[in-house]
Amino acid sequence: MTETFSIEIEMPEFMSLMEAEAKKRILEEVNTKIRDQVAKLAVKTAREIIAQKLDIVPPTVSEEPAEAQEIEEPRAEMEQIDRRMEIKSSLAEEILSLPEEDALRKLKLSLAKGEIDGDTFQELKALVEPVTMNVAICPQCGKELEPTVNFCRFCGSKVK
Repeated sequence: MTETFSIEIEMPEFMSLMEAEAKKRILEEVNTKIRDQVAKLAVKTAREIIAQKLDIVPPTVSEEPAEAQEIEEPRAEMEQIDRRMEIKSSLAEEILSLPEEDALRKLKLSLAKGEIDGDTFQELKALVEPVTMNVAICPQCGKELEPTVNFCRFCGSKVK
């Protein structure tokens, strides 16, 4: 099922002069004519917002209101962002299905080929490597302790 959202738009004043049935027919026709254009604009705007939030492209700064701005969308740049996100998601899926050594090898190969950048490498590497915490082990009782302690809280023996 496709997710949708609605936008409320004020109707032009002249629409209030029409009868209910005529108004309904006109609105249905307007809806069918502009649906694709609005959908494309929504996709484009959502991508721009995501790119700005991720600091992938610099935000556009202008004194003019949004309606007056001519939105310049470099298609190549947006396609490149899409391509990078597709590569990142497909690589993430692939490495999660591989053993740790193979996954790290695949990540390093992708970095060497230039398919991903250093930040993406570190982000995906974190998915593969197990989370380890530095812990101290008591030599007397063998219990795990915080790494900064000098004495075991369980048996009292000196740790360091």
